[in-house]
Amino acid sequence: MNPLITISIPIYNVGKYVERSLSSALNQTYDNLEILVIDDKGTDNSMEVVRRIIDTHPRGKAVKIIEHSENQGLGATRNTSIDNAQGEYIMFMDSDDYISDDCISKLYKSSYDNCSDIVIGSYQDFSMTGDIGKGFIQNLGAATGYDVLWQWYKSPMVYVQTWNKLYKTNLLRDNFVRCIPSNRNEDVFFTFQLLKPVKSVSFVSDITYYYQTMNPEAITYNMCTGVFDYKEHMQYLEILDNMIAYMSKHNLKKDNFLNDYFQWFYRIRIGRIMKATSLTLSKKEEYLKDLRSLPLDSIAFPNILEGIRKYGKSWIWISLPPKIAVSLQPLYLRIKKVFKA
Repeated sequence: MNPLITISIPIYNVGKYVERSLSSALNQTYDNLEILVIDDKGTDNSMEVVRRIIDTHPRGKAVKIIEHSENQGLGATRNTSIDNAQGEYIMFMDSDDYISDDCISKLYKSSYDNCSDIVIGSYQDFSMTGDIGKGFIQNLGAATGYDVLWQWYKSPMVYVQTWNKLYKTNLLRDNFVRCIPSNRNEDVFFTFQLLKPVKSVSFVSDITYYYQTMNPEAITYNMCTGVFDYKEHMQYLEILDNMIAYMSKHNLKKDNFLNDYFQWFYRIRIGRIMKATSLTLSKKEEYLKDLRSLPLDSIAFPNILEGIRKYGKSWIWISLPPKIAVSLQPLYLRIKKVFKA
């Protein structure tokens, strides 16, 4: 008999989408499933829809509802699933997305064939109006090694999101891989904790996941539309701070892979601030100072030339004091525009 696999679905104000999402999990061709629905105490009719589906679907008994006492956030729902999953493997999905009927079968086959700690599937993105995006197709096969996960993440070939990936449940538990509970951007720190323990990864080129973009209720909406969200800024400060604390706790301050991953996301945050057209110069300076206020002494930052070579031109803004960086940016943009003309 195939091993039990857990599918985790967080539920919070997704009444418009949850039927499609939960039905796609219930309609899997894989024969041994547990579906954990985490009720994160929304205010709409989402859970009424869930219970109706459970009562009417032939596979409804595979669904287990776990109720939070109050709204705790996406990171907490992922943690609840890890703590309660009975499956040998676990896959996370979001409740406004859906999966192909053979999603679990294909991900599990890849894990079985390649003895993989993690299997990463391909996905197709689509908008609320039904427009189809480029998608993200994996053609990478399988790989093993000490730094295998970081080798893929530092390339543009692997997405950081937790969904559409099949994890060995004990991999997460034994290494105490968890999300920051109240943080909505749960994937960054989650993946950071996997860089060291993961020794084997495989990839599925078939599309197994359908990801809805431009949903105003979704976490990534502001990022997709270019709006700078102060809450997002504060949550990423928390993520970066947790990365530093993790390296300190596990005596990994000089670990090249973790330092690189930290610097990668630190650079992304700097870039988001500098590119934000909705921010005044004084606000940009304030937010840059927030990033500089993190306990960065233990992070091995490269010098400006090495940083530009490694991470791109945005490293300039990391190397300069916030006030100078912000004051020079308009001139830099004008020069850049002239050279492009």
